[in-house]
Amino acid sequence: MPGEITPTELDVQMTFAQPRHDDRVLLFVDGDGRKGSSREDAFLARINARGARELPRYADLPTNVEAIHAFSIGGQRFLLALGDVAVLEGFEPVGVRSLVASHPESEDLAILAAYHLRCWYRDNRFCGRCGMLLSPSANERALTCASCGNVVYPRISPAIIVAVTDGDRILMTRYAHGPYRKRALVAGFVEIGETAEQAVAREVREECGLGVKNVRYYGSQPWGLSGSLMLGYFAELDGDPEPSPGDGELSWAGWVDRRDIAESDDYALGRQMVEAFRDGRR
Repeated sequence: MPGEITPTELDVQMTFAQPRHDDRVLLFVDGDGRKGSSREDAFLARINARGARELPRYADLPTNVEAIHAFSIGGQRFLLALGDVAVLEGFEPVGVRSLVASHPESEDLAILAAYHLRCWYRDNRFCGRCGMLLSPSANERALTCASCGNVVYPRISPAIIVAVTDGDRILMTRYAHGPYRKRALVAGFVEIGETAEQAVAREVREECGLGVKNVRYYGSQPWGLSGSLMLGYFAELDGDPEPSPGDGELSWAGWVDRRDIAESDDYALGRQMVEAFRDGRR
């Protein structure tokens, strides 16, 4: 199931060929998990003689580390290490969140997808039905239980992000918690039993106390940091224009004129939507 990641092609189809020595490997290292900690989840890489970031090769791995196919970009295969390797000679940890700090290479987008996979493998070691150990399937991207036959597939959580507009103004917010402190659009996960459009209206109401109308789909983006598929929407203000954040999730919410929106090299879907509004494309 190939998908275009400019300027090369990302192919996420699972393959079961034997690893090759020159296959690149994603070795992820856990952060300490403490709220507010500067130590985040990372992957191992090094800077090569050309000044470019380079991932380890399969040949660099200790022999006791299992690696499974993650994806291919062009003709280059990338594997995901399932074992823990905190230190690999010549390689240093690179924070996963640093990949979203500037416009990435295509490989960076794929690394976020691999991080999504890694979290899924890490968090699904045991069967949720009978408690026995799960094993990677021999014929598809799944984990299987030899005891009860349960098959567990990668979890993708649908989430919405919405640009609420009022004439030449767009609604922006700032989170009260977490590492991201820049202005952002309203976003949240889709709840069980609701449509994405219903989630748009609910999240805007819950986070900002505002109503919306004319909800229109914009586009989507896989977002490995939260294991989600972001569904982007535009909507128009309906009713009282005064935001009233009330659940503690936001530290601020307000309207920004399109003329006051600055340039950015952030590639996230929300930023693309803000710039589409700024440039009059929405």
